[in-house]
Amino acid sequence: MYIVVDPFNLGWIDSVEEWCPMPPPSDSQRPPRYVRPGDGGPVEAAQYLSEATGQLIKVAQAHRLDMLCYLLDMARMEAREIVRRRRNSSAE
Repeated sequence: MYIVVDPFNLGWIDSVEEWCPMPPPSDSQRPPRYVRPGDGGPVEAAQYLSEATGQLIKVAQAHRLDMLCYLLDMARMEAREIVRRRRNSSAE
């Protein structure tokens, strides 16, 4: 048995499978998105994650953790792309 701790206390992680990266489910299998009232939605979350990973990259660079720098930069680029796509689609 595994105990999964939700560090952000969002209350939506029920199992290890939800915590571990998995291939995304098809749209018909996808559960409704968890949105906490007043949280700003996915664009604001992606913007925050982009900024947070930028700070983590600086820490990793200071300690010459090259692989972590690379992985964090990939996460930052993905977050920025999500923000860009969502903003472009809402502007049209």
